[in-house]
Amino acid sequence: MYRSLRLLVLVVMLLSFLPLNAPALASPPVQTDCEEGVDYVTAGYDAIEADELEKAVDDFNCALEFDDGSTTPLIYLGRGMAYQFLGSDDDAISDFDISLELDPENVWAYILRGISYQYAGNDETAIENFDMALELDGEISTAYTYRGISYQYLGDDETAIENFDMALELDPEDALAYLHRGLSYQYLGDDEWALEDFNVALELDPENPLAYKARGQSLFFLERDAEAIEDFDSALELTGEEGDEEPDLLLGDVYFFRGASYFYNGDYEEAVEDFSYSVEILPEDPWAYALRGESYQELGEEELAQEDFQQSFELSEDDEEFESLLSDATGEDFSDIADDFSGEDSSSDDQGSGEDSVDESSSDDSEEDSSSEEDDSGDDELPADDSDEAPPADAPADDSGGGEGEDTGYNIGKNVFTKLLLQGNGNRRALRERASEGRTSSRGRDRGSLRGTTRSS
Repeated sequence: MYRSLRLLVLVVMLLSFLPLNAPALASPPVQTDCEEGVDYVTAGYDAIEADELEKAVDDFNCALEFDDGSTTPLIYLGRGMAYQFLGSDDDAISDFDISLELDPENVWAYILRGISYQYAGNDETAIENFDMALELDGEISTAYTYRGISYQYLGDDETAIENFDMALELDPEDALAYLHRGLSYQYLGDDEWALEDFNVALELDPENPLAYKARGQSLFFLERDAEAIEDFDSALELTGEEGDEEPDLLLGDVYFFRGASYFYNGDYEEAVEDFSYSVEILPEDPWAYALRGESYQELGEEELAQEDFQQSFELSEDDEEFESLLSDATGEDFSDIADDFSGEDSSSDDQGSGEDSVDESSSDDSEEDSSSEEDDSGDDELPADDSDEAPPADAPADDSGGGEGEDTGYNIGKNVFTKLLLQGNGNRRALRERASEGRTSSRGRDRGSLRGTTRSS
């Protein structure tokens, strides 16, 4: 009894010496192979630079086991970096939180925590962290670069470009800043400016698949299809071919735009193949189905074309942004477009009137009656299509609205998407929105690019 009471008093006394505002430090996992006298902090940072990330985590755990308090913030900062490069952003943020509680003036802890928030999709909080870092030190280009990327992900390309400009003033060899500034120029429609930045980015980092994909897109918008296809080929070689266990969203974009390049170049079989890969990775993308449907139609595969147009319409029907884009491109409200091509208006009235309608037209003009009967039968081609010569790839498809058996999706696909995508190469600009939709497909692809940067800070 007495010994228990004395032990309780001793514990209370020890607790009274702890500061009331001390941070709650996480207990490190027990490392059975830790040895005294080893500089585990240095070993952990060396392991990060060597891309031995699991070993780095183990080394920092051992460092915490023998820590005397003098290097605790640096240990949590290093372990947070290792977690970040491993893709464990929640664990990384937790370690950066502790590091900042112990050392609130650590600029790199704010920057790295901001990057982890960015990777996790929380760009607003990421920007707050970059702001705090720049308040402490406004001369670190990395903070401007990543703050620009978060603004870009949020769709604010003008502010993003301002941040990339600041980053490049401080570090003219920042390949990431050139790449993302080029992307913002591309999203704004300035493809010539974008190409200049992509070229520099690839000179500085020639193994970056995102840079090849981005440059390929700008070349596509500039109607330089052969060059675009070469860049998309390079992006695929660097990213990995189809059939990966975990498909990369970047792959879906690359296949789509290479398919679009083939399509506008008249290579419809190659286009079908690429769009097929694209819809496997991005099955909710109405653009890929629409263009694959057009490709099938050019190849004479009407049944497959009908299926793709129907799928594209069903997907776009639930996508308000896509509906708005279609309406802007055609100058009509989406619901009006649906009515126009669904066969429920004038075309359905004509069909409902049956033989009486034919008889009336017969009394007016026998030649028109003859041609209309051929149209209704569905067995003969229209007189305008008697030529064996195929229409050019950029010519708009027949807007007749189709006959019986063609449902709303097919008619809308056949007419609206043709207007949107095939009335000359100028309508490639309609796909710029499709490119902008993929602006976050690069999120987290640059993990590991900061290795070694914090050790000298």
